[in-house]
Amino acid sequence: MLRIIVRNIVSNWCGFIVQAAVVFFLTPFVLRSLGDTRYGIWALVTGLTGYYGLLDLGFRSGITQYLTRHLATRDFIQLNCVAGTAVAALSVCGVLIMFIAGVLSWLAPILFIIPPDSLAETRWCIVIIGASSAISFAFFTYSAVFAATQRYDAANAIGIGVRLLSAAATVGSLRAGYGLVGLCALNAGCEILGYVLRSFAACRILPELKISLRAASMQYLWTIAGFGLWTAVVAGAIQFKSYASSLIIGLFLPIAALAPFSLVGGILGYLDLALGQMATVFFPAATHLDALGQREGLRTMYLKGSKMLFFFAVSAGVIGAIWAADFFRLWVGPRLVEGGEYPSVAVLFWLLIGASCITTGQRIGYQILLATRSIRIFSLLVSLEATATVALCLCLIRPYGLVGVCIAALVPAIVFQGIAHPWVLCRLLGIPSSSYFREVLLRPSVVGVLQAGIFAAIHDAAPMASNWISLVGYGLLAGTISLLLIIFIGLHGDERRRLIYAPLTRAARQPGIAKTPRSSEAACAPENGAVLGCGNAYPPKSIPSGRCENAPDGSI
Repeated sequence: MLRIIVRNIVSNWCGFIVQAAVVFFLTPFVLRSLGDTRYGIWALVTGLTGYYGLLDLGFRSGITQYLTRHLATRDFIQLNCVAGTAVAALSVCGVLIMFIAGVLSWLAPILFIIPPDSLAETRWCIVIIGASSAISFAFFTYSAVFAATQRYDAANAIGIGVRLLSAAATVGSLRAGYGLVGLCALNAGCEILGYVLRSFAACRILPELKISLRAASMQYLWTIAGFGLWTAVVAGAIQFKSYASSLIIGLFLPIAALAPFSLVGGILGYLDLALGQMATVFFPAATHLDALGQREGLRTMYLKGSKMLFFFAVSAGVIGAIWAADFFRLWVGPRLVEGGEYPSVAVLFWLLIGASCITTGQRIGYQILLATRSIRIFSLLVSLEATATVALCLCLIRPYGLVGVCIAALVPAIVFQGIAHPWVLCRLLGIPSSSYFREVLLRPSVVGVLQAGIFAAIHDAAPMASNWISLVGYGLLAGTISLLLIIFIGLHGDERRRLIYAPLTRAARQPGIAKTPRSSEAACAPENGAVLGCGNAYPPKSIPSGRCENAPDGSI
């Protein structure tokens, strides 16, 4: 199982890197080619796809849950009933999306301020993107197969190919002068091609999958929806907590105050996304263990997985905190770093990185709560945290401004993510609190303290990072030191042998010999011991690169 999880994490990171690279390099070209007005229309239209996704009310999460569960028990009759019900229900959602897209295209000049000469383009783009989103709903069941069989590598391979093809189509269409409508049509075509490829690949990975609308039934519909509606509550609470702070800042402070807060939030969003790729892949493995009643496997997964995630989160947090001022000075200039009317972005980053590290460290716990269908207690915890964050923000924003908003995010994160979530999971899995502290928190805390001391000394003794090359050099040095500290101080002796020495020994003994990939049957077999991932919330699309398909499970 460890090999499968590592493979899926690496493939998710590859997908994330490709996505980030495409965004970074393509955005300036698209902006120059379309101009400010048409680029704004493109951002508006593609942004609607995120709202279309809310129409399933968590149904896609329920599909992944029950496909994974029935696959673990090899009950293909119920698996195909779930699949047939899913296709029927999501096809209805697709029809609803098409209707909404048609209404939005008609109401576009009323809802949005659009120049008259761009109105026809806007309407066509809304319809085209709406059609692409509708088709994605109809094909989603095939995408869920990749998560159920733990084949994130195959899903990411297709996703990367489609993303690169979409990027090439974007460049070609704009250079050929096809304009905004042509851009939408070509990118929608690439996305539809991706859905078709996933459907063929899913049938090859899981040949027992037989989708028939005659297998659909209300019984399975309510079973899936019952789980999915609670996940929708979880997703809604997370979104509410994420965006309420910006709304409150806009209500109580000048709009200019959003600039430093949004800069910090954007950077932490990408950090959270990068680390979230590790946690997402644990969902199907945890569901598999729960379906087979392997409680000890779930305990081991939670303790070992959370420990490794804390290592990465603490290391990234310490490195980011030490060099935050240098990074922001190079990125946005010294004005926002030195402060003035509003606190320095570095100060805001120091406060928010603490909340981000604590939250990221609980991502494995998210997957286990979802996999064990403890969704009601999960939704209660995130709803209480969101409510506490907003209430504290309202109390602190007037006396303390942006610093108060950051404190309002940090304190509930400590209480709920740092204390309440681990307590609930330890009770659920039968883990003593002392074991959680010893196995999960102790060594990452020691490593974090050592990192803080070493990196602070390097930062004070070395010249200030005056350009990107020197900053990257400091980052590579800090990353190397962090890795060595994790290996030789953070890991136990048996963990070093199993995770480091044994793979290196095997690689040295078999140079150039690639292992034969396991079949899908083996990947799902009980002996493997086998993520509605809460990390699939991808950054808003700023380029026509299509939907991010790194997480094929429709997870939060």
